[in-house]
Amino acid sequence: VAQVYTIEFQKRGLPHMHLLIFLDRRDKLLDAAAVDSAIRATWPDPISEPALFQAV
Repeated sequence: VAQVYTIEFQKRGLPHMHLLIFLDRRDKLLDAAAVDSAIRATWPDPISEPALFQAV
């Protein structure tokens, strides 16, 4: 696995990141369901994931 990323700080709003990941052939995400299971763009739940919620 290799990765390249950049974090942009906008004048308004939250910072955001662009990420490019190179995966081994065996680990590639082959369909939308696999991508959705690996990438999440929601706030963590403060009850079930308190450590992640505090990190954000």
